[in-house]
Amino acid sequence: MAGQRFSLPVELGRESVQIPMGFDSMASRRHARIEPSGMMAQVVDLGSTNGTFINGVRVQQQIAKIGDEIKVGSTTFRIESQ
Repeated sequence: MAGQRFSLPVELGRESVQIPMGFDSMASRRHARIEPSGMMAQVVDLGSTNGTFINGVRVQQQIAKIGDEIKVGSTTFRIESQ
């Protein structure tokens, strides 16, 4: 998935239609949702087993800014400008 860009809002997880993560056994079926929030992004954990992390810190719901890294399962995404 390296180098790919995704538009928000997006739901992440093994059963996601938008970003299917069936390759990542550490991701829950419905793991997290990322939605736009001004120039930033609202990250919401959807009750995942292994947690959602922003810059290495486990979060339930948190704003991420440009450059922040979001870890879902064993996959890392980076927030970039539009």
